[in-house]
Amino acid sequence: MAGYLSPAIFIMIATAIIAIEKGNLEQKVVVDKETPFEISGSHMALEPDETLTMNDLIYAALIESANDAATIIGKQISGSTKEFAKLMNSKALQLGCVNTNFVNPHGLHDENHYTCAYDMALISKYAYKELDKYRELIATVRYEVPPT
Repeated sequence: MAGYLSPAIFIMIATAIIAIEKGNLEQKVVVDKETPFEISGSHMALEPDETLTMNDLIYAALIESANDAATIIGKQISGSTKEFAKLMNSKALQLGCVNTNFVNPHGLHDENHYTCAYDMALISKYAYKELDKYRELIATVRYEVPPT
């Protein structure tokens, strides 16, 4: 699609927005048995039955681009990555995005993912101006997940 940009980083930003707004940051989240083996690309090497907080997962998704962490966030909040993508798309529409479609919370390639510079600006502006937690996240240079 001419004029469309890769939305990978903005998918992680949208994932963080939904996680911050709909998740409980201190909630303990147990890694399911499938996610560690179904996600490729950048990851934090999650193991089945490992327990982390939602906060830890958000940091991993944004700082390390951890696809496994983003997937667990989506499954925890919505029950599936497909349902989570619906929340992401709904939020994008609410923000005034006109040419954006998210398919999953991690940003691995899918030809149905797309966005444009205008929409990316809207998403970034909202996260930065409206979410204190997001500003804290992006100001973090190093974050260590406690032993699990």
